[in-house]
Amino acid sequence: MKIETEILGAGLILKPVGRIDQTTAPAFQERLLAALDSGQDAAVALDLSEVDFLSSIGLRALMIAHKQCQTSGAKLVLFALTPVVREVFAISRFDTVLRCFEDRGAALSSLTA
Repeated sequence: MKIETEILGAGLILKPVGRIDQTTAPAFQERLLAALDSGQDAAVALDLSEVDFLSSIGLRALMIAHKQCQTSGAKLVLFALTPVVREVFAISRFDTVLRCFEDRGAALSSLTA
């Protein structure tokens, strides 16, 4: 798995490509938490359009990131979930915990609102 990064003003878009599983989740979690810890007004949009598998350990990384946001005031949104990832989110009910959007525009708008 690789993680592409795009800087947008005070925000950041992270785009993991490939699988987020027991092998790749630790590096994914480390990169995501570092991005959320980048400053007082940290804002991260996570583009999941190229993620073809998300395991429970990947969900755990997202939950840890969500909890970090709650304590630090950082913002995290997700967008462009693939059908496989969307199904995992629906089954695990993560779609009720994390802010998920259909497209990039809506996700980025929510970060500035």
